Amino acid sequence: MSLSPLEGENHIGNASKHTAASNNLVLTSFSSLKRLAEFEKRVSHAGLYQGIAQNLIRGLNTRQALAEFAFKLASVADDAYLIRQFDVVGCVGRLLLNLPLSHRFESIGDYYQALSLNHGTRGDTVGAGCIFDQIADSAPLKYRARAMLALGANSFTAGDRHTAMSFYLEVMRIVTRHRVLDPMTLYTASRMAAVIKGVEDDHRGAVADLEAMVPLARMASSVQPYAYYDYLNALAVELGELGRLEQARRASEIAITSPFARAYPEWRETFEDIEAKSQRGSRSSVGVRQPTSETEKDGRYLSRKKTDNLLRLPAPEPRAPAGLADGPQDTQARVLNFQQWKTAIKASSRAIPEEVTPEQRRRMTTGEKLIRLMDLISQDETDDETIDRILEAVEEIVLNRRNEKLD
Repeated sequence: MSLSPLEGENHIGNASKHTAASNNLVLTSFSSLKRLAEFEKRVSHAGLYQGIAQNLIRGLNTRQALAEFAFKLASVADDAYLIRQFDVVGCVGRLLLNLPLSHRFESIGDYYQALSLNHGTRGDTVGAGCIFDQIADSAPLKYRARAMLALGANSFTAGDRHTAMSFYLEVMRIVTRHRVLDPMTLYTASRMAAVIKGVEDDHRGAVADLEAMVPLARMASSVQPYAYYDYLNALAVELGELGRLEQARRASEIAITSPFARAYPEWRETFEDIEAKSQRGSRSSVGVRQPTSETEKDGRYLSRKKTDNLLRLPAPEPRAPAGLADGPQDTQARVLNFQQWKTAIKASSRAIPEEVTPEQRRRMTTGEKLIRLMDLISQDETDDETIDRILEAVEEIVLNRRNEKLD
């Protein structure tokens, strides 16, 4: 059964209540950490967090109990980050670093400290970036992907969309190929890839990608209800650019009435922009019969249908088990060395030559050939028909080879 956005909001609210009821300790810790962050502003001396950590872990007699406590601290940091309480995120990072746990947990503590330092791409992005680089090289898979997600956000904010997209695609590859249980990271990377399309004026492509993300948004919302409202805001932006203002306004309205809206004033800006566009459209309207089909006008896709099917976002599934460990795949899965990957990405972002000799092409890796193909297509602004012909040729080659192997 499909749900309207408003019905989806109610179900997500219920899921949020169940989550709150089952994580009493997490919420208590969050409140305590907020007080700790305020206290830290007044008092700071050597050994402060070491002493706090020692007091917190009294009575935790086994490593398993200690690890479970660390899991809850990380959950507190994740919740705090989503409402932009960066001081709390930093507190968790320092506490994790002072717990008597393995190096694996130290890298996770470093991650949360870097998040706090990064301050949502508005802080010390250079210093935080150095830490994210190290985490992307050696941390558990889940946190490698998260560190690369943060590096992608920094690149996007700096205006380097090519590098940002490369980070987001690599995050999606790590999470899906290695089956990392982290729907929020996969959702965020996928949403940002769609956002980049919109920034580059491919609003149709952005909307298509966002509409295809409904199952992923549902999964992420079951873990973090914030994702639902974030998703609706991103969809509202792109629908507004296509001129589908009524649908955009309804999606934006839900986002700005959410409990997360206070931490995200840009959602209000989205709504105001849509309202301004609607008012401009009403002032310039004339009394003619509106067509009932979808038409193209002034290069924008305007939906003339009066419909109520903005989005059918199903109710979220039960909250997935959370934890720092990603399971056995952490020790078995292999990931491309991050420094090698980053070097390749930087090289691919440079201007490519007009022609490549047969010898140069022979020496290129498969990845380099694919990057060159994508760059050539993007620089030439190739039309869809040409891209379809290229795709058909590739499919024919691959299918012929597959059939030869079967024969």
